[in-house]
Parts: sequence; C-alpha cells; structure tokens
Amino acid sequence: MNNAHLSDLALLSLVTARRTHPHLDRCAFCREQYEALLDLEHFEQALPHESPSIHEGHEPLRLAAQSEEDVVDDGPLLRRTWYLDSGNVLLRVFEEDERLVGYLICAPERLARLRLHVAELHRTYVPDKRGRFVIGDCATAIEPMHVTLEELSQD
Repeated sequence: MNNAHLSDLALLSLVTARRTHPHLDRCAFCREQYEALLDLEHFEQALPHESPSIHEGHEPLRLAAQSEEDVVDDGPLLRRTWYLDSGNVLLRVFEEDERLVGYLICAPERLARLRLHVAELHRTYVPDKRGRFVIGDCATAIEPMHVTLEELSQD
C-alpha cells in the first residue's frame, strides 16, 4: 500500500480542475484536505465582492458582529480528529445530542473490517455501515485518548 500523500500543489490542481484521483478513495487524510479546499473555494465565492454581479447566485455571508443570543448552533461540535494508519483512516469525534459520536472515514471496502480500541475507556467500538458509533456521554474525557485500530482479516 502506498502511504505517500498528494502534495498541496496536486490537491490544488485537482480542486481547480474539478477532478478526482484514485488516491483520494484510499487516503482519508488527502480526501479531507481535498474537501477542505473545495469548502474554502465555496466560502470565498460566497463572500461579498465589490461588484455583486461577479458571483451571481451566491448569497453574501453576513459578516456583521452578532450577539450571543443571535448565534444558534444546533449542529454537532467537533471535539477531536485522529489520523490513523498513516492517514489512510480518519477518526472524528463530535458532540451530538449530549453524547460523543465517532465517525470513521476510510476506503469503503475496509470499513466493515475495522474495530477501534480506546485504551482509557477499556472499550472496542464497531462502526456501522456509515462509519458511525456512539462513544458515550459528552462528559467522557477524550484528552488524552489512545486509539488503536484493528483490521479483521478478509474471509
């Protein structure tokens, strides 16, 4: 397995040309960087410019200061990210509905074979077909948390 990552220049070229690469299917780290560049490009296009006709169809973002009462964030809160297996597997932990939820991101054919061991919690987690698993209450300490990956053999 080739563990080399795509260079920043290669990722920028792919995003600019709106192309993909087979490596992005195998490497969670590079796929995350690629998607972040796409998100950044969409964000920049949505910013207000001097000429409103430059980006027609994009509603400008509201950049005015808001009070805390105005800011309502019902979405999940990212707590931690791990890059496992030389960046080929990505684990993200979010706070969702008063609990910690993990999402394992990797090549789809590997997902069903992966198990996560968390030493501090003395637990092994098996992600569902979307890579999701519940860790526990959001008060669960995840710093530091030592995560190891086990890959079951193919049968």
